[in-house]
Amino acid sequence: MNIKPIKTKKDYQNALNRLEVIFDAPANSKLGDEAEISEILNRKKKLTVEMIRTLEKHLQLSASILVGNYKLQE
Repeated sequence: MNIKPIKTKKDYQNALNRLEVIFDAPANSKLGDEAEISEILNRKKKLTVEMIRTLEKHLQLSASILVGNYKLQE
């Protein structure tokens, strides 16, 4: 993922176009996964048990860190 600051109207429009592609992507596709990750990072969707197990295994994090109760954004 290439993250760049939005400095111009053209940058802004490019970002909007990219988001439109991501959010219209079918589930279980690479772009669909990006949309799901974005929703989780923005606290619009909670981690699933499978996601928590994967993060725990690959990042050697305690599951207790990931299962904490947090409020979702609307």
